[in-house]
Amino acid sequence: MRAFNRLLGLVVGLALVGGGGFCVVEVILAAIGHRFVVIPGRSWLASLRTTSWSTTTVLVVVAAIAAVGLVLFGAETRRWHRWRLELPTSARGARWWVSSRSLEAHVRRRVLAETLASRARLHLVPRRRRWKAKLKAVAPTSVRAEIEASVRKALDGVGAPPRSKVKVKISPPRKLA
Repeated sequence: MRAFNRLLGLVVGLALVGGGGFCVVEVILAAIGHRFVVIPGRSWLASLRTTSWSTTTVLVVVAAIAAVGLVLFGAETRRWHRWRLELPTSARGARWWVSSRSLEAHVRRRVLAETLASRARLHLVPRRRRWKAKLKAVAPTSVRAEIEASVRKALDGVGAPPRSKVKVKISPPRKLA
């Protein structure tokens, strides 16, 4: 969704810049006495003077613009996956950050290397004083404690908050027929 949001913002921004620049050129040309180049300015002006706000077309256009605005507002106010995590430090005023995707990949690789898990997916949720690690793995159910210990060891190794919660969800491996 973040990529879509950025792409949509780029397209809307370019359209507004292009349209604004085009309108500025048309206004300057009209001010110095030239005819409108592309925009049918006289017919638009006549249409704007005669159309009322209660016309169906105007209401539909206003409703569509409001709906697009609400969708964009909702997309912007939605909580996104944090792309960096703050590591606790003992130095006053010092702040250390780590990429959440890189840390998730590091912990996942470590779990796969140290345990019997064949697949693993980790999602880190940072909170004010601790992190919450949610791991989904394909492994025998008997190794849940081993996987949890591996996640804790990996998080402790990078300096995660000491009271971080680890939640492990295990799916048993499928048997080949």
